[in-house]
This record gives sequence, structure tokens and C-alpha cells, in this order.
Amino acid sequence: MKKSKTMTLYKLSKDYTQLFKFLLEGNKVAAYVDYSFRNNKKIHRDICQVHRKEAYSISIGVRGISYGEIFTFDKIEGEEEYLFILECKRINLEWISP
Repeated sequence: MKKSKTMTLYKLSKDYTQLFKFLLEGNKVAAYVDYSFRNNKKIHRDICQVHRKEAYSISIGVRGISYGEIFTFDKIEGEEEYLFILECKRINLEWISP
């Protein structure tokens, strides 16, 4: 039996500044994130949606699963774009670039 290879057919980007600009324009963007289960070192990858509802309200998730969030109470932690970039790096987000 042959091992299957994971192949991405999309151009993925880690340009989080550009992604933030797309979100400010009201776009919803498809992306991939890395995650793992508790007590398991294996990294999994999932597709998700990145969406900005309003200032300091950004969700990164799919099917009711949240992989990352920026909340209004995060304002005390810093600028929205800065916090968003930190969250993207934390989950190794790569978005599908147009």
C-alpha cells in the first residue's frame, strides 16, 4: 500500500498584515490552522474561516470549533492588528491567498 502525501493545491500566505487588511474590508477568508489534542504531540491541520465582526471581534474557526479569537476585552492588551498577528502565529495560520 502506498503512503498518501498531503498536497496543498492553493497558494498559502502568512502575510498577516495583508490578511488583516482584507478583514477590515469586510471579507471572510479561508485558512488552515494547526492544532493538537491534549496529551498528544501530533499536529493536525484543519481548514477554517477567518472573520472580523467588528473592532476587536475576530473569530478563527469552523463547525463550531474556535481555533483563535480576538475579543473586545483584549483592547487592554494592545492594538487589534498586533493581537491578531500574535494569534495567527500561535496557531500557525496560513490563509488562502487570492
